[in-house]
Amino acid sequence: MAVNTPHKVAILLCTYNGERYLDEQLNSVLNQTHTNWRIYASDDGSNDATLNILEKFQAKFGIDRMVILSGPKNGPTDNFLSLILSVDGDCEYFAFCDQDDVWHDEKLCRAVKVLIGLEFEVPSVYCSSTRYIASNGRFLQYSYVFKREPSFKNALVQSIAGGNTMVFNRMAKDILSRTPKLQILVAHDWWLYILITAYDGYVHYDKTPSVDYRQHSNALVGENRSINSKIKRILMLLDGRYKRWTDQNIKALDTISNELPLHSKQTFDFFKKIKSSSFFVGVFIFIYSGIRRQTFMGNAALAIAVLIKRF
Repeated sequence: MAVNTPHKVAILLCTYNGERYLDEQLNSVLNQTHTNWRIYASDDGSNDATLNILEKFQAKFGIDRMVILSGPKNGPTDNFLSLILSVDGDCEYFAFCDQDDVWHDEKLCRAVKVLIGLEFEVPSVYCSSTRYIASNGRFLQYSYVFKREPSFKNALVQSIAGGNTMVFNRMAKDILSRTPKLQILVAHDWWLYILITAYDGYVHYDKTPSVDYRQHSNALVGENRSINSKIKRILMLLDGRYKRWTDQNIKALDTISNELPLHSKQTFDFFKKIKSSSFFVGVFIFIYSGIRRQTFMGNAALAIAVLIKRF
């Protein structure tokens, strides 16, 4: 059943050569039971039919439903952040949207119900687990469901939800918009999780999937449950990629660390000391700090990363 409420959602859609799946994604937005939304589509220089698909949608439904912008042409993370800076006006909530997924009909409705029940002055994010599908739409499996409460101590070492599931309020958007323009980030969704928990915001993790997350050769991030995916993540740890990612996150956080609440700043200082200290001191600080991933195996891998200085 369609629900028309005064709470408008800005859907932040980033596209690049997405003609194969874009129609299906747009149709899943049209099927949302929460009907008060506007799409802001930022195209990053597509050379296929992506722009034509966006323009046809705009011509059919009007500029009140679709605004088309040109992206910075520097990858999806910069494209999403450019949208954050471009969108303003009458929207209360903001939703990241990938070009190749399929939203469940109740996605926005569930997210808005959570967010309107929270204090307006608190930066807040809704996110969820996902349902993995193949390139042809065939169901594969469900993503791992995390059970620990989201926190800054977790966010420093792990991203728990894809940006394609995230919906957030204006306070969260305003914090995200203060990210330095030239700052290199690992991923916009991980950065949002880090920021909101660092500022004592609220992250609601919905264990029920809200998105069909398509797995194909061009997907930037894949599923997290299969043996292959676990091996891939271990290899990323061993070859130094995970260390590079945490180093990038530290550089980004350093730009705002003086603004953080005292306890978040202390946790961040512990995090940096783990990475810079000698073997025994680093291990001690790691145990004492409470910085943890969501699962036993994840923490075991993190402990190994600390031990072999790949953290």
